[in-house]
Amino acid sequence: MRRLMPPPGFREGHMGDLACPHRDLSCCRDCVAAHAEIVDVVGAHYWVPDPHERRQLLAELERTRS
Repeated sequence: MRRLMPPPGFREGHMGDLACPHRDLSCCRDCVAAHAEIVDVVGAHYWVPDPHERRQLLAELERTRS
């Protein structure tokens, strides 16, 4: 089942960035690995629940790294 909102304990900042229960301003590696919906964008983490949107975002990030 796809979660539309981050799990309990996660916090979204005013810019949409995400913090896990273990950190103040970001997500730890364990939380990123446990939730496919978390996308790392140059050190900031975002909750992207839609698989299609997530694939597009990750593809765009990959293109900009080259």
